[in-house]
Amino acid sequence: MRKLLAAALVLAQLATTLASIEPHPIGSTAAASPRAAALSAGRRAAAAAAAALSASPTAKRPVDYVVSFKIDQSDIDSHESAIAAAQSARAASASASAAPRTPSAVRAEARLRAQSAVKERVLASGAAAAQGGTRLARDFRRLPVSLVSVDTPEALEALRSDPSVLSVEPRRQYTVQGRDLGLGLSRRGRQLLIAESLPLIDQPAAAAAGFTGQGCNVAVLDTGANWRHKHLGSCTAVGTPAATCRVMFAADFPLGQYDDGELDDMDHGSNVAAVIAQAAPGVNIIALDVFRKFNDGPGTEDYWGADDADLLAAVSWILENKESKKICVINMSLGASCMEGSEYVPCGPCPGHALAVAIQTARDAGVLTAAASGNDMFTTGLASPACAPAAVSVGAVYDAPHVGISWGNPPDDCTDANIVTDQIACFSNSASFLTVLAPGALIWAGGTQLGGTSQATPHVAATLAVLRAAAPTATNEEIIDALSTTGKEITDPRNGVKTRRISMMAALTKLLGGNGGGTPGGTVQINGGAAWAASQAVTLSVNATGGATQMCVASEATAACAPYEAVSASKAWQLPAGDGAKSVFVYFKNVLGAVSPSPATATITLDATAPSGEALSIDGGAQSTSSPQVTLAISGTDNNPAGLQMCLSNAQTTAAGCTPYEAFAATKAHTLSAGAGSKTVFLWLRDAAGNAASAQAQITLLVVPSGTVAINGGAAWTNTPSVTLNITAGEGATEACVANTAVGAADCSPYEAAAVSKAWQLPAGDGEKGVFVYFKNAAGETGGPATATIKLDATAPAEASLAINGGAEWATATGATLTIGGSDNNPAGLQMCLSNAQTTAEACSPYEAFAASKQWQLPAGEGDRTVFLWLRDAAGNSVGASASIKLDTQAPRSVGVSINDGAAETASLDVSVAITASDFSGVASMCIKAAAGARCGEGDFVAFASPAAVALPAGAMGARFVYVTLRDARGNTMSSAASDQITYNDPTVPSDVSVSIANANSGGWVTSRDVRIAVSGAGAASVTQICVREDASACTTFSPFTNPMPYLLTSPTDGQQTLYVTLRGGAASGAASAAQSGAGLPVSVPMSVDLNPPTDARISVSGGSGVAAGPYLSLAVAATDVSGVKEVCITDEPGATAASCQPWRPYSTAQSFTLASAEGTSKVLAFFRDGNDHVSSGVAANVTIDKSKPKAKKRDMDLKATASSSSITLTWSKDGATDDVSNVASFFVLYRANYTPNSCKSKRKRTKVVNASIGADGTVTAVVKGLKPGKRYGFRCCAVDAAGNVGGGVTQHARTQRGGR
Repeated sequence: MRKLLAAALVLAQLATTLASIEPHPIGSTAAASPRAAALSAGRRAAAAAAAALSASPTAKRPVDYVVSFKIDQSDIDSHESAIAAAQSARAASASASAAPRTPSAVRAEARLRAQSAVKERVLASGAAAAQGGTRLARDFRRLPVSLVSVDTPEALEALRSDPSVLSVEPRRQYTVQGRDLGLGLSRRGRQLLIAESLPLIDQPAAAAAGFTGQGCNVAVLDTGANWRHKHLGSCTAVGTPAATCRVMFAADFPLGQYDDGELDDMDHGSNVAAVIAQAAPGVNIIALDVFRKFNDGPGTEDYWGADDADLLAAVSWILENKESKKICVINMSLGASCMEGSEYVPCGPCPGHALAVAIQTARDAGVLTAAASGNDMFTTGLASPACAPAAVSVGAVYDAPHVGISWGNPPDDCTDANIVTDQIACFSNSASFLTVLAPGALIWAGGTQLGGTSQATPHVAATLAVLRAAAPTATNEEIIDALSTTGKEITDPRNGVKTRRISMMAALTKLLGGNGGGTPGGTVQINGGAAWAASQAVTLSVNATGGATQMCVASEATAACAPYEAVSASKAWQLPAGDGAKSVFVYFKNVLGAVSPSPATATITLDATAPSGEALSIDGGAQSTSSPQVTLAISGTDNNPAGLQMCLSNAQTTAAGCTPYEAFAATKAHTLSAGAGSKTVFLWLRDAAGNAASAQAQITLLVVPSGTVAINGGAAWTNTPSVTLNITAGEGATEACVANTAVGAADCSPYEAAAVSKAWQLPAGDGEKGVFVYFKNAAGETGGPATATIKLDATAPAEASLAINGGAEWATATGATLTIGGSDNNPAGLQMCLSNAQTTAEACSPYEAFAASKQWQLPAGEGDRTVFLWLRDAAGNSVGASASIKLDTQAPRSVGVSINDGAAETASLDVSVAITASDFSGVASMCIKAAAGARCGEGDFVAFASPAAVALPAGAMGARFVYVTLRDARGNTMSSAASDQITYNDPTVPSDVSVSIANANSGGWVTSRDVRIAVSGAGAASVTQICVREDASACTTFSPFTNPMPYLLTSPTDGQQTLYVTLRGGAASGAASAAQSGAGLPVSVPMSVDLNPPTDARISVSGGSGVAAGPYLSLAVAATDVSGVKEVCITDEPGATAASCQPWRPYSTAQSFTLASAEGTSKVLAFFRDGNDHVSSGVAANVTIDKSKPKAKKRDMDLKATASSSSITLTWSKDGATDDVSNVASFFVLYRANYTPNSCKSKRKRTKVVNASIGADGTVTAVVKGLKPGKRYGFRCCAVDAAGNVGGGVTQHARTQRGGR
């Protein structure tokens, strides 16, 4: 992290140096054109800011940073309370004479005190930042911002880490945002340009109404102002003559420290100030020149720029003097792009920028800032400071039609063709958070014709001043809302963003109480837009637009409508008497007294006469009908027959309640209400105006007897022909007759009183059966039949069968697979029920669809298990089956283990183990282990037998255990072993001893085959015999023990090795066999063996190439050793040996070495020494000195370039480059915009490098990315040989393709 910070901070020093160059005096050297200066300064500003983001400050070269501080509201509240308390104390004092300060003044003072306290705390001498080397360079009293000088990366990190610091930024430089096209228009044509832009924003109308901005002055932060020009009042001096001079104050910044002697550095500020002066005739200008000359160092071109610190000082001065100079608006027609790496990019919302913090502070103090969005053609962001959330950002539109205009130079250019008024300029930056648009192309003012967002911005600044002067008590938010929500809405075709082009008059109207911008007007509707009215009393719906606040309503058009009243969305109104067309005229007036040029009108037809001649008859006047379907005859007329409607209903209702209405017709098919008896049909006639008339007619409805029937409650199946019929008799039916066939109502017999339920016998035989029911009413009329069907199935399912686990005898888990058999006449309706308990078909539950296989859970435990099956068909017929299996899921239990019939001790390791257990299927096998936790593998199980002979493990005397795991005949195995314990007590086993290698060196290494085995501990004196093995085989021969015991390794190898030692005690000295004495104490003695020097020694020169450009070599060496390689010695002395080689140096794989000879071929030797001082034999490598550079010719390399809009791919042949001594090893490419790098060692700062790759076929490829469309680039392809010599290279030019904008 520290390396990254240090590397990054180096870049910021360059930017800070650029930003701190003293301005050059303006002498005989002509300044650059405004456009050229703007472009160069803007690029320098953005590049400087990007470079300074992480530069490296030092005590000799400190770096300046702009620091913004966090001011907590709680701190402000605390200071405000203290000030109020002090003020109250003074007021209570008898000697107090000063008037108390206003609450706003107290809050302002509290904010200043809180700011000062935070700055002092962060920059205090004892603070971390100051201790690391941070000093205050410049303070801005009215802002929570300071310029500091930083000496060290630690100080910078401490500053950034302080919780009271909002941001730490490099000093930025800003450029003007206007462009001089030099179109060659006549002076009269140029003068007309401002005359076109002001009407576009409705400024003349506002001025005519008395809104000039008087009492609100604008501070212009720009290049100065030529106050001698007539547009600024032809001043003879600042503020003189007072009656006409519009510039009341002018100064260069830093105030009192710098003055370039010019009224305007480059005419830009004069143009901006003149636009404000003409757009707001009552406003005075405060011209603050924040621009001065900078350059990149001696011999470089001067350019104009505005430094962050000067801008911040200007804003602080404005806040200090806003009351005395009545400043309410700041104009910033300047900006700078943001940077990502080396790319210029649009800025997103930037609340943390220092200038954004200053703009927010000014806004909080009641001073609004208009800022140019920038001329970079961005569509996803703005320039800074327009990106500040508190700024009113301004884009540019054309104020008049034009054939076409091109802006800028390729590739930073754009063209607008067939220009129309209010077209957004192609250069104007745009984003979703852009505030407003204003005319900015082209504007003649202050003696200069310019186009840009710089020229759009003063139109907005002037409008803000006019709005503030017109509404002194309005909030900033209300003023910005009035500005940004009125005027013409324009869609940017580049990104679809919709933004309002300002209208001064519309904004005034909304701010002063209107509801929109533009000319007062609106719309009116009568009765919600109805075409007809049945009454003279109507309701008007009024919608006022264009800021209208009053309205006047009349029944006739009139030039002098009266009286006016406040606009109301709804108004009751009386139409003139008499049927016919009636009109209403509504005139509108806004708060400024302007009247709508024409009234809003609406027309309705008045019809107060109801329809007449209404009449209705049913079926030609018949007295009765046997069908509810009838035909109606309808009569009636109206003054407007086309609008006559009718509504028919079987229930009595009102004209308004009747629905639906339909067009009048003389006849209509109609359905009477259900049920026998007298029926009435009601008719309503309604005309277009809603007048209604009614009529009605009666008829008697006779009903045919009917009903319904269901079998067994609607069941689909029955298994018996004896069923129950469910009969429902319909209206008028009194008797019913039932038959199994469709015999007809006349032939059916007997008829009997209709019953709700009736027992019935279906015909015999399986299959579908039907029932027919006929009905008769009291008059003897018959109807029906009602029918129902059911399927008769009296045959039970067949072939029921069941098997568990395929008929197995045993099961070892409760989960089983059932195989099920069965059939039925209706397979789709076959169901099954399974149970572990014996039950009946009716009691079994649940039933499910039949399946040939099913997973089943047997009852837990052990023993015989039976599963019961019932099959049931759709009619309820059933059949059963069952199957049994023996279940053994448990391992052997009640296991008992006894060693030597329960003896407490044993002197022998061979014992007898008795085992008892119980199991349902019987114990089949066993596994016996003598170590706790030892796992039983499949190969460890043997046939069960009790007792079993077991050999206990050898070793020290003490407790021994036997662990028994049993498995039954079904494979169930114990999850944990049963065990027993016995104490091993053998007097020949020594105790309390330890064994080591006595002659190991201080590093623990054994470096000789002759080892000494030492026994220590309290029991060492009891050891009499020893057996030593180099493998784990059993000891058979013991020798008398001497301490230490010499032993010669028989097959030693370097690395870790183990000696297996068995000790005996208590026996007489002299050789003895294991059979004559006890087993003894086995001990494993690990040791680290190193008997040999380092091996696998290697050396290579220059990455294995064997060539070098000079005597200074980079070597790669390597060797391995079990104890580690400690040192290496490198020499080119002929005949050198390990003994003569000097000096020895610490071992690492990368070594540097200087040859004695810088010519020809030399041999280099390397010797290696391990950690135990064993030295290897020498390993050699030859090296040849290669001082020649690779050679290449363009025609031999076949160099080609392929371009896209953002990249160029270069390809060439590797064989086109050669070297006299060594091979060509690699290539790289240097490139630069417009120019070819002079050599392969070019150090120009704009030259960049990209590595090339060599393909298997010898084709070399280099891809250069991140290029600009349509731009020419120069390339130099450079070869590098194996010794690192770089050739002169071959060149190529190529241009990227021009991409779409």
